[in-house]
This record gives sequence, C-alpha cells and structure tokens, in this order.
Amino acid sequence: MAKIIPFRGVLYNKDKVGDLNMVMAPPYDVIESDELKTLYKKSIYNIIHIDLGEKYSSDNDSDNRYTRASALIEQWLKEGILIRDDTPSIYVYEMEYFINNERKLLSGFIPLVRLEEYSSGIILPHENTLPDHKSDRYNLLKACRSNISLIFSFYSSPEKIASQIIDDVRGKLPPIIEVSDRDNTIHRLWGIHEQKDINEIIREIEKRRIYIADGHHRYETALEFSKKMRNIYDDNKDAPYNWVAMFLTNIDNGDPTILPPHRLLRLENGIEIEKVLEENFDIRRLSSTGENEYLKMKELFEKMNSHRDDYAFGIFIRGRNEYLLIVLKNQDILRGRDLVERLDVSVLQELV
Repeated sequence: MAKIIPFRGVLYNKDKVGDLNMVMAPPYDVIESDELKTLYKKSIYNIIHIDLGEKYSSDNDSDNRYTRASALIEQWLKEGILIRDDTPSIYVYEMEYFINNERKLLSGFIPLVRLEEYSSGIILPHENTLPDHKSDRYNLLKACRSNISLIFSFYSSPEKIASQIIDDVRGKLPPIIEVSDRDNTIHRLWGIHEQKDINEIIREIEKRRIYIADGHHRYETALEFSKKMRNIYDDNKDAPYNWVAMFLTNIDNGDPTILPPHRLLRLENGIEIEKVLEENFDIRRLSSTGENEYLKMKELFEKMNSHRDDYAFGIFIRGRNEYLLIVLKNQDILRGRDLVERLDVSVLQELV
C-alpha cells in the first residue's frame, strides 16, 4: 500500500530570523489580497516571498515570481537563514485551536510519501481540481524543486501505533517550532529521529490507504512533475521527484474537525426541490413561521445538531424564503463504501 520515508527537513534558523511568528504564513490559497500585502511587509524572510511571491509588470521568462522564489531559497540556505536538519526524520505536527470556545487538538506526522496514481487505490482524492491553480503550483515546484506547502491527508488505523509514538514525543520533548497564526491557532513541530520509531510508523502506513483532505492541486502537480522527470531520467522510484511531503493524521483518533460544507443548487424552472430529494431523504419542515429569520435558523441548527449522526442537511429555498431539514432515509446504501464516500460532503455531492 502506501510507502513513506523520513527526510532531512529544511527549517528556519531562529538565531538568524528571531521571532518565528514573523516568518510564517497561512496556506497560499486562503490568503486575501490585503493580508498578502501585510505578509510581504512582515519580514524579508517570511515564507510568503517564496510560496506566493509578488508579481511585477516587468516579469518575463527569466525573471518572475517563480525564478525569484528559487533564488531566495538558494540565498537563504547560503546565508544560514534556512538550515537542513542533520538527521532524516519524520516530523510531528500539532495544531491547537478552538471551535465554539472548545479547545481542540489535531496531531499527526510529516513524512515523504511516494507519489501514486489515483487509479492505484493507494492515495485517493475527494474533489476535482482547476487547471489555473495547478499551473501556478507546477511552475513553483519546477523552479524551486521543493515542497513549500504540505498536503493534508488522513488514514485509518485502529491500532494507533504512530499515534502512540507521537504522543510520547509530544510528552517528552519541547517543540522545535511553536507559533501562533491569525486565528490564534498554535502550531507546534517536533522531530522523530529514533530509527525504531520511524520503522514502526513506516510499517503501519504500508497497510493503509491515504485520503487527501486538502491539497489536491499540490498532489496532482507533484505527480505531473514526477512523470516529466521520469521521462528525462531513468525511472528510479527512489529519486526525490517521486516523493512529496505530506501531513498525515489518523482519522481513528477522532481529532479532525470537519465544518459544514455548503453548496448552491440551481434548479430548472418547474422542478421542486422536494421531488429531487424525496427518494433518499426524509423532508421535514420547520415549525417556526413568519418573517423572523433568526428563529427559523435557530430551529434549523438545533434540529441539525440533534441529527448530527444521521446525515442531516439544512436547506434554504430562496424563492420561497423557507427552510427544510432533510435526513438520509437509509444509511445501508453507504455500507461497504470507503471513508471518503461515507463523509457528509460526499453524500451531499452524490445524493443532493
């Protein structure tokens, strides 16, 4: 099944850059334009200068955001701003965050994962991708030969071998990185250096499938780059271009928070939403009436919460100013499906 290996990560040198909060940035695809300008000014060493560098009207094939990113990596390595870890490691990554004032922890580990075609069934997607996004990430990867952003994925392992190793590392050692982001989420990083621990994690993942939660564009870009490199060089499966950095978390830990997905459904004239849904869903109208939108939404959210284990969705019908609760009639239709196919978002996509 999945193949992973340790690697020598490239980390910021705290002695050179000082406060690590000044050089961190959110994932490139969630940054608004105003925040992007702020990040550019925050520090000349902020990772945003590499991950999503500035564009200029004078840009050309030899001088553009991608070539400048590559030059910055080389310069920062030469100056000791970035340093390569001494030992091949698997890295522990933890996020501490709050949802509705409740403290949450998401933990997992970062190895290199061998790139696989989706058709192999070893690494599986759950969404489609857009060509423009892939072109941008491909140009960055081609120029820098580096994984700047992680792919976020999960796997299922009731044995929780890697999870126990992660807990031991977090309990015994101080993090090598600890920073806070704009949402007051705390990010921490440790290194797993013991070969025995690394081997146990590798053996556990060899028995599993990997499901991409976020980063489909980056994964498909890495796969495309790998294919082109294999056409140029011998097809050596251990060559660096056949691997990609990935954050993996065990879904059986119960850690990930999956917030509600949203979809806009446009029906042709004359088609009623109830006719579309009645085959697979029980349709329940709310008791709240009148124009008080707050009471309607409050009732809807309460009813959805009471059915949180039942594949329940709230619907607002714009033309009728009406709210509906729909609940899947028969969960047996999901029996035998894999983890991704049993997610609420997959049921929403397929059956609604």
